Amino acid sequence: MLSDEHIQQLRDLGFDTATKHGKRLLDTLGAMFSLQEDGTRPLKLREIHERLAKMTPESVPSKSLLRQDLKILIENNVVRVEDPNAARPRYIIDVNTVAEAISHVQENVEEMLEEEKERILERIERVRNIDSERLAESLLQEITGRSYKATTRFAKGVEEMHLLIFSNIIRPSRKGDVIRASAMFVETLVEGSIERMQKYFEAARKGVEIRYMVNLDVLKSLENREQAMNPELLKQFFQMQVKLNKEEAGRLYIRVTTEPKTYNHVSLNHDRSALILTEAPVTTTYFTREFNADLIDNIVEIFDDLWERAIPLEQIVTSGALEMGLTEDNPVLVALPKKRERENAE
Repeated sequence: MLSDEHIQQLRDLGFDTATKHGKRLLDTLGAMFSLQEDGTRPLKLREIHERLAKMTPESVPSKSLLRQDLKILIENNVVRVEDPNAARPRYIIDVNTVAEAISHVQENVEEMLEEEKERILERIERVRNIDSERLAESLLQEITGRSYKATTRFAKGVEEMHLLIFSNIIRPSRKGDVIRASAMFVETLVEGSIERMQKYFEAARKGVEIRYMVNLDVLKSLENREQAMNPELLKQFFQMQVKLNKEEAGRLYIRVTTEPKTYNHVSLNHDRSALILTEAPVTTTYFTREFNADLIDNIVEIFDDLWERAIPLEQIVTSGALEMGLTEDNPVLVALPKKRERENAE
């Protein structure tokens, strides 16, 4: 009896034993092998049909249908014909022909799946590069004949906030762009989880410069929220940052500001910004330069001014972290690569 594993393997190769046709082909193979108990010999259509009538009397196929099934098995190299030119061909099968056929089908299926994989990866890349705003504008223009410009959106909650930022800031970014992000509230950093930072890594790998600024009070707050952060993931994150800044075209920088809190936002160049308005509940408004150019310029100007005076995160360990009010158990300090680890990673 076939094990579940082998049944699944046959399905993966395109042979489903659970279907009516699949079971009939399996019965045909069983009948042919049962006729060869004394060794391999060529088999006539008639004797295969007679053996099927004995083995599966409730579902014996007609000779015409059996001939079609044998043709399929021949095309897949499971069965060979003794003399293809004979008026009444005789059929040959043994374990070697079956193994060879499986190997042949396996190669074909693998090639087909690789081609499908390429198509899927290409489609993923196309979907990833969709600018939802531009697509919406174009769609509405096609439907109505009028021009539209998406200039502002609103989101409530952490999940919607991250979706808004990813869809309108991170995903549309291109090589040479600058993304500025400031974390002034602990909720937007902790509840978002470190895994979401992968989106910033993806942007940096395609040549975007990421400037991520965290307020010192946020780092202090993390000492009471350690259970909300995965220390191992946090450590992996910093290791990835070191490697990224060393090898990749883009850069992901993190700095800490000790100055009073200001705009909590993520902005793309001077073009668009997602402004986090409140912490509990988290509410976010997204707008473009067309909606409010002065506000975007002000956000970027204040950010750049603070950025110049902010301390690179990797220097916190050697720049008086304890004097700044951080404890030795702070999850960020614990996870940060030490000098030797950083040099090894580089």
